[in-house]
Amino acid sequence: MTSFPAGLRMARRGDEDRLFALFMTAHAENGYGDVDQPHVRAIIGRACVGDRVVIALAEGPERIEAAIGLHPEKRWYSTDDPKNYYSSDLLIYVHPLHRRSRHAIKLLQFARY
Repeated sequence: MTSFPAGLRMARRGDEDRLFALFMTAHAENGYGDVDQPHVRAIIGRACVGDRVVIALAEGPERIEAAIGLHPEKRWYSTDDPKNYYSSDLLIYVHPLHRRSRHAIKLLQFARY
């Protein structure tokens, strides 16, 4: 089994506002369409309490520097058997001020974890 990447941790209560800020930065750079802010906050909230959504993050002294969000998904034709689910990404994002770090590599390592 692969070990959890050093420098990352799971989102937890208290991270909601800083994660939301990172998600909005990601949308401003890469997103399209409108943002349903209450829905984004609800998904972040679910991740912070471990409710079928996971977010691993790299925390810095000034901001959350990078994050990967994953949620369970299945093909539209599949049954609800757990074997049919896979992890689908919400986002994989490194804040522009931290792109010379190794955060992206750690996020991808987490996705394999």
